[in-house]
Amino acid sequence: MKRPIFILLCLTLITVQSAFASEEGNTLTVKESKTCINTRLVRGFDTLSDKHLYVEERSNKYFLLILRSRCFNLESAHAIAFTDSMNFVCSKGFGQVSYRDRLSGRFETCSIDTIEAVESKAHAEAIIAAKAEDG
Repeated sequence: MKRPIFILLCLTLITVQSAFASEEGNTLTVKESKTCINTRLVRGFDTLSDKHLYVEERSNKYFLLILRSRCFNLESAHAIAFTDSMNFVCSKGFGQVSYRDRLSGRFETCSIDTIEAVESKAHAEAIIAAKAEDG
């Protein structure tokens, strides 16, 4: 019984390695890059809609967070909290935004779908407008 499990584990490791990286010489190239936010460096945020957040880091980096679904009364949040591992929230990960709904007083949680680096709040708003036009 141990042998089939070992073979399955080896096949899984080979598949995962080929899916995420390719090795060329001594360089390991990741095929899909992820944009991440260091949650300890966040200095501010602005709600752009019930599905979009603009986040500023202390290092003058700016991000547009696109949530997986609409977050009820996100616009009323005075503060937000991030949950993920190791003080980083990344695109396509398990990151979440939590906030207290001022109308009901309940804590709400929304999953983060995509994080995009942007140049400014205006740039983030332009991205949202362009995606709305596309469909």
